[in-house]
Amino acid sequence: MSLSVHKKKGKAAQEEDLFENEAAEDDDLFGGVASSNSGPSETARPTVMTKVTSSTGRAVIDPKRSARFEQERQAVLYRCAPDRDCARPHARQNAVRNVLAWTDTPEQLEAAAELIPAMRRAGVTVAEETSRDLIGRCITLRRPDIALKILTQRNKYGVDLDLKSARDILHSIFVRAVKPSPTDASLDADAKPLTASHHEDALLLAALYPHFKLIRASQDPISSAILLSMFTLLRNTAKASNGGDEQLKVYREYGQIVATDLGNMIKRKQVHVVNEHDDSHRQRVWLFSEVRRPAVREALASAGIRSGDLKTIGALASRAT
Repeated sequence: MSLSVHKKKGKAAQEEDLFENEAAEDDDLFGGVASSNSGPSETARPTVMTKVTSSTGRAVIDPKRSARFEQERQAVLYRCAPDRDCARPHARQNAVRNVLAWTDTPEQLEAAAELIPAMRRAGVTVAEETSRDLIGRCITLRRPDIALKILTQRNKYGVDLDLKSARDILHSIFVRAVKPSPTDASLDADAKPLTASHHEDALLLAALYPHFKLIRASQDPISSAILLSMFTLLRNTAKASNGGDEQLKVYREYGQIVATDLGNMIKRKQVHVVNEHDDSHRQRVWLFSEVRRPAVREALASAGIRSGDLKTIGALASRAT
């Protein structure tokens, strides 16, 4: 059973046609580069997110940053307004990137994302780096569900996805699935999945790989390792699953499907070879840490994958540690 077929069993019909009109959209939306006419007044993107902490221990956003975010956002909307005259300059291609630099909350993140369709309607080409910056900000703010929502509405946002960003989203979903639920009820809303569960979010993301012209998740050892760990260990999943023991059984079966698919890819020599030049050190560490778990190794062994096979597809020794 493929990743895509298994995902559809648990998905609502409304998500089956996410990409039916994709061909009608311009695939070169992010084909431009950052504007070269940036002058001295160009926004300087900060590298550090400034926060203060309240007496309850919750992060509180610096009001100066919130004000700057709104200022930058309104500037983009002003330049993309339908009633703009010839004297009003167009928004720059990297305008959304500037707004994202001041984005510190999920609400701000979603508001920043809505600037992309506004720029598209105004005929402004969005900078190529915007997709990576937007996904990266979702990961930084620990909101992979927002990234997934944007990706499933490609006709609206036109956001692209590369393999490293896909792994980042998948790992962020994985962390959400395996960590205990927060004790503070007010924090729980920020940890909700896009679909019925974090595990189904992972299934949806894995099914999206081919839609963005990526290799299948089962062809990528790093993605496979995360999925295997997520669906074989099932830590803290019993409490989060609405389907009870039957749902947990389905999840475990999916973990075995991932192992089998990875084994087949290795035998056909169609697996992505992880190396220190093309793959980040951080993501290679994920591979090392997950495949050494007994439950994951057992699933791999049952699929006919030996330790020697693992050494040929990833940096599992000194390079990854």
